[in-house]
Amino acid sequence: MRKINFTVLFVLLAFICVITFINSNNSFAGEKLDNEIIDKLNTLIGKNKTYETSPFTALRIQRKRGPKKCGTPIMTEIMKALPKLSPSARAIVDGYIFKESPISADRSWKKGYKQVNNEFGLSNTYVSDNFVIIWGDETYSPTFGTGIPPDDDDGSGYPDFVEKLSSYFENAWTKEIDEMGLKKPKKSSDKLIDIYIANTAGDIKPGKLTLDSSFFAYTNTYTSNNMPYIVVNNVMPTTENDDPAGAETGSQKVTAAHEFSHAIQFAYDRNESVWWQEASAVWMEDQVYDEVNDYIYTYMMTDTSSIDQYSPWTSVPEIHLTKVNGFHEYGTVIFAKYLSQNYTGSDMFKDVWTLCKKKSAIKAINSYLKNNGSSLKNGFIDFAVKNLDLGKNYEEGSRWQNVSKIKTISFSAPGTIKKSIKSTSSFPHPPAYLGSNYIEIDTSVTGTLKITFNGEKKYKGKKVKWKVKAVKQNIADNLEVSNVSLNKSNKG
Repeated sequence: MRKINFTVLFVLLAFICVITFINSNNSFAGEKLDNEIIDKLNTLIGKNKTYETSPFTALRIQRKRGPKKCGTPIMTEIMKALPKLSPSARAIVDGYIFKESPISADRSWKKGYKQVNNEFGLSNTYVSDNFVIIWGDETYSPTFGTGIPPDDDDGSGYPDFVEKLSSYFENAWTKEIDEMGLKKPKKSSDKLIDIYIANTAGDIKPGKLTLDSSFFAYTNTYTSNNMPYIVVNNVMPTTENDDPAGAETGSQKVTAAHEFSHAIQFAYDRNESVWWQEASAVWMEDQVYDEVNDYIYTYMMTDTSSIDQYSPWTSVPEIHLTKVNGFHEYGTVIFAKYLSQNYTGSDMFKDVWTLCKKKSAIKAINSYLKNNGSSLKNGFIDFAVKNLDLGKNYEEGSRWQNVSKIKTISFSAPGTIKKSIKSTSSFPHPPAYLGSNYIEIDTSVTGTLKITFNGEKKYKGKKVKWKVKAVKQNIADNLEVSNVSLNKSNKG
């Protein structure tokens, strides 16, 4: 007898709510903000924490599974909070924010020009076509995490580390600007972009150019002219990847592509949502350096070697699409890949970020989908359905962990089966906004399968809207999708 699997897909499309919150203790709120921002800064630069934060705040700034990917979200949050900080907190934070380019190298400079005056007193620069790499003379020490490897195999007078790093950024420029036609970072038509190597300054303004060893890099903007600058780690955290030249090289490559894409994003919208900044930056890594694939190992596969880890993105589809927790937003590259592979290809980045100039990311994506014959509602449902067959619907999806189903119901004899999904014991993870649940019905019998749905009108006091699909998977693994119509009361 032929075996048929049905997967019932539940998608939560909307929360409708109005929340009014009045905080009568402004001084307490201000002190809490000061503490949280300084704590985030200390996390970024590697200082010991001096303030206690809420579990939610701690979750936002940590990444248990592997090294932290990017410090840009922390720096973006710090920059947004600047006007609200107390004078004492602002004075601390200001010491780590670069106010204006110490170099401002224009494009008439010749490659290899060395002598540059800068506020850090750093004596070393390496000039390429589009970037200036700046570092100090602190002695290289893998034990203490200072300096850079001095190796100069080609006898050029510059460390190989710097020359290779420069080439990775130049390759990113070629792909992202010259080939993809994206906006140039602000001021970069006239000036070269500064790239600082952290933890090389020694006693020159101690601590002002430091980066914790668990971060790859971050991108920020000078406060005087909004031109971006990039700070990269002198000892690059290494994650497992496929680069034929080695994992360390792969980490450096995707860091260049990732951080340079942030510099480009800022030219469209400096303050766009972190979840989209990071999801689209990880997407860009794979566009520039397709051979590396570190995102697969870090966000899309289970790391059985670690007992303290986040789950792969596909194992928690109930989490809302725009979630920011220091991990999930990077795995949301799967949604960026859905957009590019099903609509406008590599133009997706440009198309969506152009819309971000006047819209929030989620509204920009809705407009993008409407421009291409869909909508956020229909597109997200299609995305959720396609995630049932990752290998077929994504270029590298066969290597990702399969989407998790919260329940499997099996029966092999004709009759009626009733399963409640209302209790938390049978339905442990209801989907958040733009999240989804999958329930598999495994049957070896023939006949008619009737599915009814009675969705909650409210969840935690908020009005909600559901969408339900029945997906039939036959012995050949082909998917047939049927709609389960719901009325205004979320019944169907």
